[in-house]
Amino acid sequence: MKNLLSLLLLWGLFSVSSFAQNNQSLREKIDRLIPEKNYAIGIAIGGPDDRDTLTYGGNASFPIESALPFQVSLAIMDRIDKGMMKPGDKIPMVGFMDGTSSKNNDAPTLKELITTLLQTGDQRITDLLIRHLGGTKEFSRFLKSAGVRDVLIVTAEKDRRQDSLRIYTHTPLSAIQLLRKFHDKNLLSEKSQQFLLSLLNSNPSEKSIASSLPAGSKTIEIANGNSQVMGLVAIFIADSIMTDGLKEKMVSSVTKATWDFYAEKAMENFRLQYDYTAAIDSLLKLQEKKKHPFNGSILISQGGRRMYMQMAGYSDLKQKTNWLPTDQFAIAQLSDQILATLVLLEAEKGKLDIQLPIGNYLTELQQDWAQKVTIRHLLSHTDGLVSTQLPPVFTPGNQYQINPAGQELIIKLLEKTTGITVPNLSANLFERLKMNNTAAPELKVKKSLAKSYRKDEAGKWIPADKINELGWQVVGYLSTASDLAIWNMALHNQRVFADTNSYLQLVSFNAVYEHPMFGTCQQGLGLLKVQQSGATYFAQTGNTAGFNTMNVYYPATQTSILVLSNASDEEIGAPLLEIINKSSLAVKIAKK
Repeated sequence: MKNLLSLLLLWGLFSVSSFAQNNQSLREKIDRLIPEKNYAIGIAIGGPDDRDTLTYGGNASFPIESALPFQVSLAIMDRIDKGMMKPGDKIPMVGFMDGTSSKNNDAPTLKELITTLLQTGDQRITDLLIRHLGGTKEFSRFLKSAGVRDVLIVTAEKDRRQDSLRIYTHTPLSAIQLLRKFHDKNLLSEKSQQFLLSLLNSNPSEKSIASSLPAGSKTIEIANGNSQVMGLVAIFIADSIMTDGLKEKMVSSVTKATWDFYAEKAMENFRLQYDYTAAIDSLLKLQEKKKHPFNGSILISQGGRRMYMQMAGYSDLKQKTNWLPTDQFAIAQLSDQILATLVLLEAEKGKLDIQLPIGNYLTELQQDWAQKVTIRHLLSHTDGLVSTQLPPVFTPGNQYQINPAGQELIIKLLEKTTGITVPNLSANLFERLKMNNTAAPELKVKKSLAKSYRKDEAGKWIPADKINELGWQVVGYLSTASDLAIWNMALHNQRVFADTNSYLQLVSFNAVYEHPMFGTCQQGLGLLKVQQSGATYFAQTGNTAGFNTMNVYYPATQTSILVLSNASDEEIGAPLLEIINKSSLAVKIAKK
């Protein structure tokens, strides 16, 4: 009978970014990975502590012809630790093959034999080392002393080499217990521990299984003071029909499922314990040491509750005027999702359809593209227009490119459809949502607009262009961090639209866009969909007239990250998101 024994130690130093996400229960997933139920398969999986164990036939005894090379190696290293043997001891190969024997000078050392055994699982070497231990009784005595009490070694008939044939039976659960003791360094000295780990780590089977895990992962890591158990896996297969390829595939799949499950658990624990407040404070202190530190407002809210608020620098750098919560910023491209919302609200009333060409509504447009460019193309900046007098520079819908020409058409569409100017139309929406400090510049309801600055050629902050000198299409709305947090909660929690389908159209993503901060993401209607570090969020940035803004919303946790600056500088956005993505603010964690 051919049998496969797989003992894996899944532990090591791990980076948060490499963790996989898996919300399915481990048992359900592994149940689907077992190819057929007529095979004799035993699986035991242990988590980071003794109380977390999952088994399939974990207490069933399996005959193992490969003779437990790991356990035999442990027994030999135990003897070496006790001074009863030495790694350089020569072991004569008496009766090893066809009754021949090697001369003592040519005999391999204990170290060489263990190395070969763990690389190949050669049963002949196992038998040789068990004899060197003093026989099966001495080997069984060591296993019992190590806490493994369910290994049965049966001596059968003798063959022509005068070696006893032995059958070893073992249970997956006890294999897990042995692995845990080994990892906890309760069996061997530090030197012997490191020696065996180095051999296990270079095993071809280990490398094959590790290849199914995230890049850079290892199933067996050289232990040190900081090592943490990710999971322990023992897989026993007793079957003469299952092909080696199918066995290897199942072992790799079970290992990957275990890795994903415990990696997610470890990530959840890390997120829950991570102090994002202290991390952001440290980030701001580092910014203070720079020539041009962050100057503006950072607000983090979750479910409408403020989690973090910091206003750094001044609203007027020259006068060193301290910030007020009502100080406004020009939000530029962050305005796009508000404009798209206004269009979708009119679509709910049946006044327009965003899937139709813009030429259907603005009939004065006689260009060919007017029947090819849809309202959705314009709202998602996938229209390809750089001028209404020129054809699109790419096929509409295929690429993403921000330009004012498309926005001008949307404004004309809204004003023609409603008979109301866009500033007044949006003012009605802001009033309904109680966004009391948000408005279009034309309405001149600026309560305390922050002065904005840009860098000159020498890198010095100088006053930026005045808002009054720029058009709304460039400036966008004026708003505050608190108002944008209100906007996020209302928009993403069905408090704006009467029809759920309207929101689904807003967050329907297609065109791929390479954002300088977020990397590869997907473009919706004024929103980008970003996936980083196991978290998914909606985001947008804006930059105009010295103002720099960022709005990020994590739908899983209803968390808003608002960064508004009046001194155009993007240095803080990326490191701030790195902090948030490590915390419980980014990913919903199920209550245990």
